[in-house]
Amino acid sequence: MKTILYFFLSIVFSGCGWLYQKKHHINKPFTFQYKNDFICFLKQKKWSSGFQFLYLDSSSYLHFLQSANIRNGSVVLQGMFVNDSVEVKLTEAYQQKKYCAGSILHEIEMLSGIADSTIVLQKSNWKISDFSFHVLKDNRIFSLQETDEKINIILGYSYALGNHYDNLFNDIRKMAQKSSKSIALYVICLDPIYQLK
Repeated sequence: MKTILYFFLSIVFSGCGWLYQKKHHINKPFTFQYKNDFICFLKQKKWSSGFQFLYLDSSSYLHFLQSANIRNGSVVLQGMFVNDSVEVKLTEAYQQKKYCAGSILHEIEMLSGIADSTIVLQKSNWKISDFSFHVLKDNRIFSLQETDEKINIILGYSYALGNHYDNLFNDIRKMAQKSSKSIALYVICLDPIYQLK
């Protein structure tokens, strides 16, 4: 009897996983050929306004994907930077739940709801200048030096994530709009955009 129950539960849970993937379009292959098509895809997402999209060039792409930040599980929240070498220290609670949308949102809520004097800063684990980023809309080289005195929230997005984190990105956008004088939003496209025509 137990064997039948375990067999039934495994079928149900594996079926739910498949339905969840299908519903959220998770793990769809990146099949874009043209950069403009990918830009149009992003514009169709309700959360995309308010973010500046960046992509890695061919010399930085694999290096970035193999970096400690990605290997340690920080796919969506790449960091909150003051400048190229200083970032906001993330809490221990976040470190334990890096994939959790609630945990990511909590870090940003804390940032937007506290005085500058209480923000804990540290030397960043990685530097943006170690990689070659380009602005998606016009291909110019990006550097944090061109930004003003804002906290720069750097997020990561991959087409394979589907719409799983769409609500999170939308919530982050709304939160940043309320704190637009102190927060700037950037999204690193983790797909091989440099290959697109």
